[in-house]
Amino acid sequence: MNSFRYYFDARKISGGQPAKENFVKTVFKDMIEIRNDGQGHDHLQEVFDAIWANTALRTSGIFDLSATAPKTPIEQFKDIVADLQNPFYNFIKVK
Repeated sequence: MNSFRYYFDARKISGGQPAKENFVKTVFKDMIEIRNDGQGHDHLQEVFDAIWANTALRTSGIFDLSATAPKTPIEQFKDIVADLQNPFYNFIKVK
C-alpha cells in the first residue's frame, strides 16, 4: 500500500493544492462509505474484506486492525476511512 499511487489531474479541479487534495480524498471517502450502490454492493464492506483478508495490510502501520481492540475491526476501519488525514489516503496525489 505504501508504494501505491493514484494521480488526479489538478487542472480539472478548482482551488489551491490543499483544497484539491481534500476534494479528491472526500470523493474517494464518499465512494467507499456508500453502503449499497443499488446493485447490492456494500463498498465499505468489500474494501474492508479485502484488507482484512490480507494479513500484511491488516497489521500494517496504515491499518493496524486488531481483533482484540475495544472496537471491532470494521468499526476501526470506518474510523480510518472517516479521517481524511489518515495515512490510508496518502496514495492519492493531485498534480
